[in-house]
Amino acid sequence: MNPSYQGRNCDSVTMDLLQRQDAFSIPSVEICRELFRVYFKYVHKHYPILDRRDFACRYADPTNPPSFLLLQAVLFMGSGHCDVSVLKDAGFKSRYDARLALFKRTKALYDLDYESDKLTICQSLFLMSFWWNSPTDQKDTWHWLGNSISLALTIGMHRDTHNSDMSLRDQRLWKKIWWSLFTEDKHAAAALGRPVHIRLRDCDVEQLCESDFEEEPARDPEIFGVQERVDVLYVLFLSNLSKIVERIIDKSFNAHDKTLAAQADTLQLCEEWLLDWERRLPPELHLSRSGECVWTGMLHIAHCWFRILTHRSRTPENPSSPSRSTSHQVAMNAANRMVRIIEEVLSSSAINQCPIHVIPALFAAMSMHAQHICSGDPVREQLGSVKIRLSMIALRELQSTWPVSGWIFLLFTKIIRRIRDTDDYPPPANSSSDTMTETGVQADTLGVGGESGMAPPETATQPHIQMTPNGNAVGWDPHGITMPLNFSTDWSGVTDGDLCLDPEFDFMIGTPRTSTPRIPRSNFYNS
Repeated sequence: MNPSYQGRNCDSVTMDLLQRQDAFSIPSVEICRELFRVYFKYVHKHYPILDRRDFACRYADPTNPPSFLLLQAVLFMGSGHCDVSVLKDAGFKSRYDARLALFKRTKALYDLDYESDKLTICQSLFLMSFWWNSPTDQKDTWHWLGNSISLALTIGMHRDTHNSDMSLRDQRLWKKIWWSLFTEDKHAAAALGRPVHIRLRDCDVEQLCESDFEEEPARDPEIFGVQERVDVLYVLFLSNLSKIVERIIDKSFNAHDKTLAAQADTLQLCEEWLLDWERRLPPELHLSRSGECVWTGMLHIAHCWFRILTHRSRTPENPSSPSRSTSHQVAMNAANRMVRIIEEVLSSSAINQCPIHVIPALFAAMSMHAQHICSGDPVREQLGSVKIRLSMIALRELQSTWPVSGWIFLLFTKIIRRIRDTDDYPPPANSSSDTMTETGVQADTLGVGGESGMAPPETATQPHIQMTPNGNAVGWDPHGITMPLNFSTDWSGVTDGDLCLDPEFDFMIGTPRTSTPRIPRSNFYNS
């Protein structure tokens, strides 16, 4: 691969700068092939934004190789799901080091305008949006996703292409890219409590159908994968679900329409659409199959998340009205279902395959279970403790792939500790929460708004996270992990020393290191 040929629009100064930033450094052929295999097995199935056959052919053709920008972006995404031993063979110390280095290479190529093809830039920006290194990053997920969507709008990807002179193959690729952008836009907006970038009324792209996924087999199918029908169905129904989510977000986070009656009517309509969506699922995507196919489980986790968001947003004038009680129960049932799916994923050691939307979905479920812990009912309290513990195990496992998971782990731990110290139950004798600093930047600093799908309602006891000048959060001691079979009925069984953050993750949140030896982690903690 010749960087000078691909970057023929760049001057010598730019090329020299890119060389010094290792932008053209590529792992060995064996490492690349493994990262490609992982990408097409775990990422492409969720977001089919690449032409599988074209990418495989160009990688094998030294006269027409894939763009360095897109290549680095694909390697970056693959590094999040591969076995960590692959990354160490490539010379990286940890998964975090590998992902950061590969992201920086991709970003350098983008920042210096190395690539001129707008479609390639759009695809690369979309993949870059899955990196969020720090709560204080200015160029975060929302930034990169917004840029990718903006470029897609610029080239007209939001319009029907039937009457264009584009080839059928290109038309299908555009549709898959557009609906991937649409889906992730709704997930990000729901997670962060922000308006969507894309509104259905502004575009006339046809809904995806199975024929859009027809493709010729790629060379080296053991590396670049083979498309299965369940993969197609997953993308189709996930994009359909995202269309419903736009209405939920519009009513949940609308800055002007505060009419409770109108809000309740719309959200009830959204609930009917969500139920109808579930009824239309083909057998391959039924909940009973979630233990057989991780993608089926991921689809139902998204569905549960949006049902929680729908019913948590319903606020009738009479708090004791039957409609409010019913909504609470529906949201709680969705949270319980989500935890059962996550338990299956953990048991099958498939947690490393999960897409990023699992994290805000888990936070929504944990927020519901936290209500049980402070209900005053000993049985509910203990059940809530067990479910939150299981969810936090999942968050801990996910942080290797998605750093934001570690922030949510930290944030929810502080929320629980604050609730514990202000409820009717006395704090445990060994609690260290009294010594924790509770001043600093509000939880919103983490990009988690009070109205969002990842945060609890704003209250007088909403926790604060202390931040250092360089943007690191402090106040959390991750050392020590035990997994007792009997869960205590007080808060200490959830937050005090039972779970820990990944030691590789400590420096990212500013946790002071100590010389205290760690207790070995559980067997399924293998990246």
